[in-house]
Amino acid sequence: MRVTEKTRIDMPRARIAELRTRSGKYNEQIVSGRRVNKPSDDPLAALRIGVLETQKNKVEQFDRNLDRGRSFLSQADTALSEASNVLNRVRELAIQSANASLTQQDANDIAGEVTALRDQLLALANTRIGDKPIFGGFLTNVAPYSAAGAFQGDTNQLTLEVGEQHFVPLTLAGGSAFGDGTAATQDVFTILANLTAQVQVRNVAGFANIEAEIVNLDLATEQVIEARAQTGIAMSRFEAAFNVNEFMQERVPAYLADIQDADMTEAIAELQLTSTALEATLSATGKVLNGPSLLDYLR
Repeated sequence: MRVTEKTRIDMPRARIAELRTRSGKYNEQIVSGRRVNKPSDDPLAALRIGVLETQKNKVEQFDRNLDRGRSFLSQADTALSEASNVLNRVRELAIQSANASLTQQDANDIAGEVTALRDQLLALANTRIGDKPIFGGFLTNVAPYSAAGAFQGDTNQLTLEVGEQHFVPLTLAGGSAFGDGTAATQDVFTILANLTAQVQVRNVAGFANIEAEIVNLDLATEQVIEARAQTGIAMSRFEAAFNVNEFMQERVPAYLADIQDADMTEAIAELQLTSTALEATLSATGKVLNGPSLLDYLR
């Protein structure tokens, strides 16, 4: 094959360009620590990296959701535990007040303590984490219960995504623990208001009304206990999701590193080889270009 003057120049020029491109690629890998810095480096790997980075972002969001959910449910569990204790104390006072031997002053003192316990229960029912009420459903601009004990929230239930299409309840249905103002639930604050009034009535009718309210109080206490049980179930689901997500937090970055990260030893070795080849090519090309041309032979 005849080698023209143009070919004699273009061939080493193409080789030099190729070696410089390879040198730049390995140098970029060493600086960035990544084998794939742009899609053209490895199109298939770049596609897989994109998928894994999306998954990594999701796993990180799930982790934030899990932390929030565990805190939320822990606070709800604490509030419901304290509410159970309050209702148990109210029951003790109600039984005590049904004793005909108590004086009116004794009854008034019991009524005062029931009122104080009712206020404590109201504060628990209006517990918030940040701007989110625990027992009020979706509404955030008002307290779940008014000062009079009327339910002001809704009966919705907040959920959080803690895994791919895996949603876990963050709250109970609004009003389900302390009453939502319907016949479907026990209205705790109405029961306490009735008790406060009845313990001060020192006659047979008053005692009968106290006994009737104790029955309602027991139902309300069972309602709070059931709410706490549902909270415990949600906490268990969050813990299970946390364990899965913890595993994914380890594996997804590891998968990403396997595909994306550069082998530094290999990259440095390849850069050295490429640099050596480039120097040799530049040296040889200089000799060729400075050597006799076809015109020199024709003179």
